[in-house]
Amino acid sequence: MIRTTTLGNGLRLCSVHIPSARSMTIAVYIDAGSRYEPDAIGGVSHLIEHMLFKGTRRYPTAYALSAAVDRVGGLLNAETDRELTVYSCKVPAERMCVALDVLADMVQQPCFDPEEFERERSVVLEELASVADHPGDVAEQILDELLWPNHPLGREIAGTPESVRALALEQAIDYFHERYVAGNAVVSVAGPLPHELVEERAARAFGGWRSGSAPPPPPAPEPLAGLRLGLRTRNSEQAHILLAVPGLPTRHPLRIASDLVSAVYGEAMSSRLFVELREQRALCYEVGSSNSHLRDTGSFVSYAAVAPERLDEAVAALRDELLRLRAGLEEHELAHAREMTHGRIELRMEDTRSLAGWAGAQLVLNGRVREVDEILAEVDAVTVADTRRVAERLVRPELLRAAVVGPLRSRRRLERLLGG
Repeated sequence: MIRTTTLGNGLRLCSVHIPSARSMTIAVYIDAGSRYEPDAIGGVSHLIEHMLFKGTRRYPTAYALSAAVDRVGGLLNAETDRELTVYSCKVPAERMCVALDVLADMVQQPCFDPEEFERERSVVLEELASVADHPGDVAEQILDELLWPNHPLGREIAGTPESVRALALEQAIDYFHERYVAGNAVVSVAGPLPHELVEERAARAFGGWRSGSAPPPPPAPEPLAGLRLGLRTRNSEQAHILLAVPGLPTRHPLRIASDLVSAVYGEAMSSRLFVELREQRALCYEVGSSNSHLRDTGSFVSYAAVAPERLDEAVAALRDELLRLRAGLEEHELAHAREMTHGRIELRMEDTRSLAGWAGAQLVLNGRVREVDEILAEVDAVTVADTRRVAERLVRPELLRAAVVGPLRSRRRLERLLGG
């Protein structure tokens, strides 16, 4: 189903063959993101992502670029994260060459027009201002700073207003030339065309990409012992609460077990958090958990948004449910999590965009692509004892981090609730 090839310039190519599909998705993954950026150029990865849509050598304007894809009914998109930037294009299978041409020109020959750079700087500043207007997003920023203090991982992916205003076009171009090289990228393709044909067309589009590699990111900081509490007073209708502990890196042997624990804990309407805080206590409308994995670190997060007068009760309930995980999952909960995970993975396998993302992200972050059946077998192999080991490793009160944004009254009371 999945085949990989390395072209002569070092570019890694993977293809997922889906004979019944009528679309092709091509995704170009660049090993570039906010964790690679010194504070002085914070947000440069994200701003470069914007700039690549503003024109290239063959498509000199934003309109020409988008029109080439729109004309065939395609979808062109991009996203910048902490460790990756991805550009994707989904088109009818017979129009695959359009997607390849557009993406290849974007990542190899962007224009970097100075006037467009200033326009996009303004757009990103408005984007950051929008984030600052949402208490939940502010709470996430605070939490990241608590999890990874004085490190790029703890900074907003799009940078800060100060770093974006100070960023020079020459700095962005230098960063682009450093990280946008063939050996630092993966092209992932999913659709009905066989690998040999995909390789031939991809080699024509990307074979001239400058070879080379890029330096690794700075390692994540070791978590500091002791409760870390970040508060921001905001005149909002709700108090937004995020509780977290450091999580597992993407290649950790217990990574899948931790995903199953998170699924039971707060990732569905039948989860512990949803049932206890929403169904039983009627504390909130929004409640759940997330479990993120990076190269050498991660985060295990629970969140809720509640009426300010019920903040104390909600914080205590979140903390109690987190601590209850230390006993591990019950067998029926683990069986439920396995089946739910099977379903989620299998549903992703129906869309070429999801499959291109599935393969590309694995190859750039892990160095190999695992077949679906291999991962499903690992899911089935997780035991109750594994979930207990995960919980004992993750749920350590001395590493608890909490971010709260809203109409706050007493820091000391929150510290007592979280510490005791």
